[in-house]
Amino acid sequence: MSFILQDCLGVLIATPIILAMVALSGRLIAGVLCFPGFAQTRGTVRRAGLSLLVGAAALPVLLDLAGHAGPRAMAALALVLSLGGLIAALRSRAADTGDGREMALAATIIVGWTLFCMVMLVDWPEGDGLRRSMQSADHVKHAAATWAIAQSGAPPYNPTFFEPGAKAAYYYFFYNLTATVELLGAPLGVVARQAAWAGVVFAGVALTALAHLVYTRSGVEAALGKPAEKPLMARLLTLLATTGLDILPVVLIGGLIYHVWIVDFEFWDTQVTSWLNSVLWVPHHITGLAAAWIGFLAIVGARGGWRDRAGPVVLAGLAFASCAGVSIYVAFGAALIAGGFAIWLIIERRWADFWSWKASGVVAVLAALPWLVSLVTGRPVGAGEAPIAFEIRALPVLDVLLVAEPARSIGRLIAAPFAYAIEFGVYLLGSVLFWKKAGRRGLEGDVARLLAISVCVSLLVGTFLRSTVLLNDLGWRIMLFAQLATLVWCLAALRGGLFHVAPPPGKRPMATWLWTCLLLGFAADIYGVVQMRRYTEETAAEVAMAPDERAAWAWMSANLPASTIVEENPDRPRAFGYGLYGHFRASVADHYNGILFGSTKAAIEARINDLKPLFTNPDLTREDAMAIATRASIDVVVLRATDPIFRAPAAWPSPTDVLFSNEGVRVIGIEKKAFAEATP
Repeated sequence: MSFILQDCLGVLIATPIILAMVALSGRLIAGVLCFPGFAQTRGTVRRAGLSLLVGAAALPVLLDLAGHAGPRAMAALALVLSLGGLIAALRSRAADTGDGREMALAATIIVGWTLFCMVMLVDWPEGDGLRRSMQSADHVKHAAATWAIAQSGAPPYNPTFFEPGAKAAYYYFFYNLTATVELLGAPLGVVARQAAWAGVVFAGVALTALAHLVYTRSGVEAALGKPAEKPLMARLLTLLATTGLDILPVVLIGGLIYHVWIVDFEFWDTQVTSWLNSVLWVPHHITGLAAAWIGFLAIVGARGGWRDRAGPVVLAGLAFASCAGVSIYVAFGAALIAGGFAIWLIIERRWADFWSWKASGVVAVLAALPWLVSLVTGRPVGAGEAPIAFEIRALPVLDVLLVAEPARSIGRLIAAPFAYAIEFGVYLLGSVLFWKKAGRRGLEGDVARLLAISVCVSLLVGTFLRSTVLLNDLGWRIMLFAQLATLVWCLAALRGGLFHVAPPPGKRPMATWLWTCLLLGFAADIYGVVQMRRYTEETAAEVAMAPDERAAWAWMSANLPASTIVEENPDRPRAFGYGLYGHFRASVADHYNGILFGSTKAAIEARINDLKPLFTNPDLTREDAMAIATRASIDVVVLRATDPIFRAPAAWPSPTDVLFSNEGVRVIGIEKKAFAEATP
């Protein structure tokens, strides 16, 4: 129970740190660089939400530039910007009064969301053991990137594959935020996993603020011809909490066809990930979406001559640079959207606006250049297939029936519209109603045009391209743009009463379809929440061993130098201890995580094969074991009760090698790497 309380307390400390750091920094940046409409924004909550978004857009790349001078420089910059933002906020407090209800609602939402995130992410007690959330499969790399940056600055070393002097080749900017939170919160006991989990809370708040901002600046209410009368926030939160009709194919597959209940309900299709899943699993991609849209809004809102445009252009450039370093896949979509909008500007001969877009791109490249160099030089050229490939959007249920080409691709193409209809659910329904009512007025204004272009880009890229690094993250994350646009249109239809227009005779009321789609969407998210906490892939032995595992990593964190190379059994899809519970580099972490940080699959597999005997071969001699470990630069080996040699009576570790042990874990020191100061 102490582990659970420690993590909950850590999240409760880290969450206000990240929210305050980003919002206060954003407050200063928005004022100095003249984000369009910021000076006219009234109310503490609305200004804080806008500040949070500007901070999320500009701070990641600024921290990265500071991080080249080391982690202390990152923390110092965050403190200076936050202090400047606090001073600016205090000076303008007269404009932020009179919204007590909004403040109470915002506080309630943030507290409730924080508690929900803790329930979803923190290890749960089960019998005498602990069960990890399914999301730990991703948060192990979030936490590992966080502490790697907190130790080394930017760019960080690769925590998953030890190569002396090598840096990670990864889009790690989101973890500049969480690493700074770890640095600032360390005196209060905050550790990397807790800072990473606080990043989830932050991303959820930022998403809500982003949806509200884009909606209010999109002109959708004017396009419908009358001001909306129904409350905004309740309907916005309702739409964010629901998803598509995924529960229907999940029930069909699990109950009628294959009798296998999918662990993650998104995997019946090439997913259009629900907002809830996106925030809980991949908060960095949500932050990338926010950065992209702050860049868009900064440019389209800029007016006047170059002196008036300079601030917004620089801010947009910083936002686009952050977007690239936070989520390369979201940035790919943002670049295509910007390109499509630039063509529109050329057609309309809006040259000042066109050159503003071009100038922001130059700023983005210059700001992100150090990271771009590390990305290009850190990933071996020609070591595998191209990062993006052509492929018709996959549909696993159909692929079982259509194996040969071209029948499979033709079948996928025919099925794609139906799959999208299921995935978008109520969003699609609301969008159809909006466009039926708005017509051409739905394209009036730059923000409205950006929304329309973003849907086209999402569908084209998501249907015909895929990423090849581990999973199809491009196909999943590019859809965030279409989801935001359809969310805005559906919200306009809800607030405009379009679902409650009297139907023609003999037709079912649209309100019936609305509630059907909403309830099915809620059912899918509830199914996902239950499955994420059940984590059916974790064995009973692993659950029972988890407290011993955490105790061993806690001992190592307290007694071993941060430079120690610690190796647990890497022969599994995802390892957890090195990233979640420790803060030590691994010689090789597992089969997958190293690929994300820039290592080649061939090098990873070769090292895993070399190290496997340490954990599986009871006949391995001590001398041979020490030679294998030394060759891989390992200082400490962690044996778990699930490793074959753990209880083998004649296995290679000798009693003198044991630095720490309990019922489920044994920490073994390598002979040539002495730890005289470490005592059990």
